[in-house]
Amino acid sequence: MFEKKLFASEERSTRTFLLQSSQLLRSTCVKNVEKAIAWCQRKTSKELAATQHEALQKALESRVLVITGGPGVGKTTLVDSILLILRAK
Repeated sequence: MFEKKLFASEERSTRTFLLQSSQLLRSTCVKNVEKAIAWCQRKTSKELAATQHEALQKALESRVLVITGGPGVGKTTLVDSILLILRAK
């Protein structure tokens, strides 16, 4: 279980960071995000959870992404997927 105090702290840090970085441009490095995600799932034989899919989509569409979460929520799977797609590009 993720401690409420730690979660609140991470949430505040993330909001502050995102507000300060709102001027960053959108990334265009992956042209077809949905196609890339489908390829990644086939390549790894892993079906991403809805939240992982959404996070991966945001990661591929943005220059900056903050990944947080407690144990077992899929942070490592998400990072592995991001790297697989970007390395293949």
